[in-house]
Amino acid sequence: MVRLKIKELQDFIARFSANASKSKLEQTKLNLLRINDILSEIEANIEPLKNQSEKAKKYLSLREELRSIEIGLFLYNIDTYKTKLEELMKDIDVINSQKTDEESRLSVLQNLKENLRNELEEVIAKMDIKEGRCLRSSNPSRK
Repeated sequence: MVRLKIKELQDFIARFSANASKSKLEQTKLNLLRINDILSEIEANIEPLKNQSEKAKKYLSLREELRSIEIGLFLYNIDTYKTKLEELMKDIDVINSQKTDEESRLSVLQNLKENLRNELEEVIAKMDIKEGRCLRSSNPSRK
């Protein structure tokens, strides 16, 4: 009887084991199907992702190139403006020097004009005095 019970137990374990194995096998097949679906989905996305990656790399490269060009242009403009500023400062110095020279010249001319005016007034005064003498000496009856 014990042998019979052991035999029944062995049969039960074999059936349970077979059912469990079938269930595990079915579960494994379903998992493999899911994995295959996921792999198909990933493989379908690989090419667009590669394209996006290449575009992103190109964008970053172009952005860096643009940045370098902008920095170069900025430095060029600084040098250009610095050169123009130096030229303008030299021009201002020349103009200020010319202004000082012209102001000195104007001052000299104004002094000369004043001196000539004074001399002219003296000459006119002397002429008036001589004319007055001449008129008195030529017109004795008036006295």
